[in-house]
Amino acid sequence: MDKLLVSYLTINSVGLAILLITYLFMRKRSEIFAADQKIFINILVANAIIIILDTAEWYLDGKTTELAVFLLNPVYVLYYIMNPVLAILWFLYVYLNVHENFKKLKWQWVLIFTPFVINIILSILSYKYNIFFIINEDNVYIRGKFFHIETLITYGYLLASVVLVLINRKKFKREKVLPLILYVAIPALVGSLQILVYGLNLIWISSSIAALIVFISLQSRSLLTDYLTGAYNRHHLENYLNWRIKSNHRHYIAGIMIDIDKFKDINDQYGHIAGDNALEATATILRKSIEKKDFLARYAGDEFVIILESSNRNDIDKVLDRLEKNLRTYNQRPEKRFDISLSHGFHVFDPNDTFDFKCFIDTIDQKMYQNKRDKYEKLNFKR
Repeated sequence: MDKLLVSYLTINSVGLAILLITYLFMRKRSEIFAADQKIFINILVANAIIIILDTAEWYLDGKTTELAVFLLNPVYVLYYIMNPVLAILWFLYVYLNVHENFKKLKWQWVLIFTPFVINIILSILSYKYNIFFIINEDNVYIRGKFFHIETLITYGYLLASVVLVLINRKKFKREKVLPLILYVAIPALVGSLQILVYGLNLIWISSSIAALIVFISLQSRSLLTDYLTGAYNRHHLENYLNWRIKSNHRHYIAGIMIDIDKFKDINDQYGHIAGDNALEATATILRKSIEKKDFLARYAGDEFVIILESSNRNDIDKVLDRLEKNLRTYNQRPEKRFDISLSHGFHVFDPNDTFDFKCFIDTIDQKMYQNKRDKYEKLNFKR
């Protein structure tokens, strides 16, 4: 076995190992119940199949045994069929991350799958008509005149996924946008080099590495965030606040506790789906009301916590003013089913004060409930 073939086998083995490790981690964490995670699993499987086919190509190419001659053509047919599979699965994965389901897709399904079907037909026809590839009398693969068609179809799906991310980037946290683009950028760059330099064989290990980057980035993010609202979870809130308390020596730390008024009534009157919608809407309103450097977490149930690095009371007033404006804008929407009302309590902690996580939360929690009581007393007084 020549050294070049050994190097290809080694590279592809590493790629398969990366995919297997990623898959096993997903299985261990039971992350395959959501639709987007099922698609991600299929991406890993499709990538593994392509690597196996790619390995078979390099092993069979140039060998003139009866078995090698018999297998090389169908292996390349399957290889060209599979190439866009990875790209279309990635597009669907990104689409689900943007829209959560496929309900909006109707006639668009035809638009999405037409290039894929064309590629399947041309790949099969290449067996006889040498469209994408030629296998010469020495059983050696040669690129066909129209192999760029498959490349354009594959890159078209990848480009569409990037455009989808960029158009909807405001729906994502900044940390999520980069891995979604990197998954396309890394293999696309390597693939472009592979097109220009025949014999270079790094695209599929690069796609394996890109899948691992996506998994690590998004899954690590999921460990820190609340699934429903996208805000940070209570565990990360505690870790973040403890770190801020220990490392903070110059700046004041401001905390705001926010609670949805009569949240139980929303659940009882409109149902728990409406309650979930209220939580999601509240998180969106809060996110619009703070700056990117500020910290937003869902503390418990219908309670949220905002942490600001503040030097004066004006910083909190600005956030509360934006919050009231954004809340008013939401409640004025004609399509809303119910109004959202929020109570809040806040406190600015001096860096010279001695306090911990429990003291921090208790202080702003008590002030939030005082604000809620004052609102109800004022309402009852008016009646």
